[in-house]
Amino acid sequence: MSLAPARVVVDLDLEGPIISRHLYGHFAERLGRCIYGGIWVGEAPDVPNVDGIRLDVVEALRALSIPNLRWPGGWQSSRIAAVARAVGIGSSRTVTKPSPGSGPRRS
Repeated sequence: MSLAPARVVVDLDLEGPIISRHLYGHFAERLGRCIYGGIWVGEAPDVPNVDGIRLDVVEALRALSIPNLRWPGGWQSSRIAAVARAVGIGSSRTVTKPSPGSGPRRS
């Protein structure tokens, strides 16, 4: 069976849908000192910060013009959700499966 050759035409003058720049943000991972001691310094008096977030890092991120910075994410966000489900009297806690193959456990 023979396929006909494909033809693609790109018209740069044709307007298409606008994709929000917030769809493609950045993600900060908790590796090394990226978050604790990096972006987040708590109440460290020797590092200029607002509510524990370093001002020099905020300015550096602004200079990069990233639309947003996400944290936590991945396993960290699911772990936070597991901790949130773990609050309360034992009999009212939900049974969760934290990771594939590890079996159910009570939060």
